[in-house]
Amino acid sequence: MSEQEYTKEFGCKIPRDESDPQYTVCFTKDQPDAILDFFREWGFVVLRDALTQEDCDATANDLHNILERGAPGWDRNDPATWDRWPENSIPQYGQAQRDPIFTPQFIRNRQNPNIYALYQLLLGGESDLLVNHDRSAFFRPTKMNPKWGSKANVHLDMNPWQWLAENSQGRSQLESLKYDRINHFIFENNQPSISDGLQLQAVINILDNTEQDGGYVCVPKFHKFFDRYWKPQKPNMANPSHGWQPRDWVFRQAQRVAMRPGSVVVWDQRMPHGSFPNNSYQPRLCQMIKIFPAKTVSFDRYARRAAAVQRHIQPLLAQGLQITDVGRIVFGTRAWTCLPPSAGPVAGLLAAAINGSDSDANEREKNDSTTTTTSAPRPKSKGKKSRLQ
Repeated sequence: MSEQEYTKEFGCKIPRDESDPQYTVCFTKDQPDAILDFFREWGFVVLRDALTQEDCDATANDLHNILERGAPGWDRNDPATWDRWPENSIPQYGQAQRDPIFTPQFIRNRQNPNIYALYQLLLGGESDLLVNHDRSAFFRPTKMNPKWGSKANVHLDMNPWQWLAENSQGRSQLESLKYDRINHFIFENNQPSISDGLQLQAVINILDNTEQDGGYVCVPKFHKFFDRYWKPQKPNMANPSHGWQPRDWVFRQAQRVAMRPGSVVVWDQRMPHGSFPNNSYQPRLCQMIKIFPAKTVSFDRYARRAAAVQRHIQPLLAQGLQITDVGRIVFGTRAWTCLPPSAGPVAGLLAAAINGSDSDANEREKNDSTTTTTSAPRPKSKGKKSRLQ
């Protein structure tokens, strides 16, 4: 499909918030019908006030702690020190570390009831959901230092041809994950399949984020002609994701989505998206988050994944972290109390994780390792009501 066809049928500016046009149009949790209507039309939607200001401040504090530990001399209160950047990072995309972030507030955000309810609404009332464990991004203000600019990018976090082919290769790779390497949580983000149904991604906005501050972009309404764009093209099954260059028309059609602090933007994973660089005196900070139906995960993988989550969360409980009812759903911890006898070795794995005795797995997280598993039905559990709370 050509750019001319796209602009004729779908091309239009993303609407602005009538009460404050510096932001993209957004919704509150008491507007479920409006949220659904906008999402179905545009392929994304912004929910404001998902996090409180206290949540945002705590998230920023956790991220600065990571930066100050990883980049000696970094001082959150002195931008003159922000030239330093952690070695284990992805500076071109503003990511302070390559591994998923496990800190108390990042975990609290992953069990946030407003975000869970938004995903539940968009997924048709599905209540048995799992949350991913991903990274964060911090864009330094380039008006203070032009060298701090990040790379503009527009991409898909999946292989579109694998998606259309029901991604049997990706499904096999997912089933082989042992989660004894922490970046297995990153790998699982890029392997959706059309047979899984609607797949969603999201970014939680932590600081005030206007057009010039850089950040999230998407190509509006692309989900409506995803098939028409990809099916005529020669398949390339090799890459786990797809990116566009600035010369490509899809890249040129990307538009910024500006948000208030505490907002979350959720989009259909078929939507080209990415981020544009900062061009202001204000930094940008966000947390990536994806929630997906647990029914897309086999019992064995679910159990291994839950055990790994437990290993990473357990040390945070001593820091005051509490796992809520939503957290027990999205982290998969209900499995620890409802495993059937048929779970066999899986039950032992979970028990070892609960008792903190799975030291071998902690060591294996440093190395590449995969194995093959078989599927089995997981136990059903009580669901949440399908509504924004």
